[in-house]
Amino acid sequence: MAKTLMIVAIVIVAFSANMGFSEARAHTGCNLSAEQKTCLTIQGVVALVAGTVCTHASQCEENFDRIAKFAKGACDISLEYLCDEDLCPENYDKSTCKTKRTDW
Repeated sequence: MAKTLMIVAIVIVAFSANMGFSEARAHTGCNLSAEQKTCLTIQGVVALVAGTVCTHASQCEENFDRIAKFAKGACDISLEYLCDEDLCPENYDKSTCKTKRTDW
């Protein structure tokens, strides 16, 4: 179960990041709000499933804690890409990216 959720988290974050970009006027894959919504959804689903599935099993809770940390790390990597001045210059001065840069 935990491995399946990890795989799902990886796939969703990969799709939300959409790592490609073009030389056109607008960069594709730089939608900051889509990344934020996707990451919030992933983190919410992981917490909901963990609360439902793990009633008394500490091993289960530990696995979901690992998944939650993994999802947060994946979202941080995605946000790092989306806030890169060269890859997504349209996001560089947005408040989310400014805040994230102070945290790095």
